[in-house]
Amino acid sequence: MKLEQQRLKEQKKQEKKDLQEECARLRLAAKEIRLQQQQSKAIEREEARIAK
Repeated sequence: MKLEQQRLKEQKKQEKKDLQEECARLRLAAKEIRLQQQQSKAIEREEARIAK
């Protein structure tokens, strides 16, 4: 019984670590998307300025 509890505790700990890593990856991906959107808007503004 004690061994099973220890195993479950370790499994839960690993799952938490995996979720934290996934959250970090998603935050980074979101940051990269926002940066790309900002760059795209800046390019559009520059193109509009040049077209005038």
